[in-house]
Amino acid sequence: SYTVRGGGIDVTLNVAARGGNALAGGIDGEGTGGNGGGVALYIGENTWWYAVVGDYSRSLTFTGGLDLAGGSSRNAPGTGYARGGYLTGYGYDAVTVTSAVNAPGARDLGAEGIGGDGGSVYLESYLDDTLAKVGLVGTGGYGASRGGYGGAFRAFGVNVTQQGAINVKGGSANAGLEGSVG
Repeated sequence: SYTVRGGGIDVTLNVAARGGNALAGGIDGEGTGGNGGGVALYIGENTWWYAVVGDYSRSLTFTGGLDLAGGSSRNAPGTGYARGGYLTGYGYDAVTVTSAVNAPGARDLGAEGIGGDGGSVYLESYLDDTLAKVGLVGTGGYGASRGGYGGAFRAFGVNVTQQGAINVKGGSANAGLEGSVG
């Protein structure tokens, strides 16, 4: 948690918070990949990062690259593993985000595994415009029995402008495996 008194949030940084890969070997090995990390920036009270403001700017500006990919699994026992991470940003006044967000769900390398779900971006300005110069890769990962769900991009504000490619397709599965879903 970080507190800023009397102003908005202006952050410039690159973040690498990839999930770790499972160490299990062989097609029948078992291990779960780690989930990608997340970046959450908020202006308002009772939040993780917030600004206590008076008659000051309450805007949020974020610039940087984010690598939040999930780590690969091997025969993961269920969903919730190897997911891509997230970027969340809330502001009262203008929200401006310029970022390449790499947050795909990872592949499951096993014979009957489940791919990781893709990551997401959620941006909202309560009282002003949202400008999102965001490229998002939030694809679901391959899994022999089930591909991961695609991620999401959501932006809200008085006026919303999005510039950048958004790729949030779901992951594929092994069509030759009975009952598989991709």
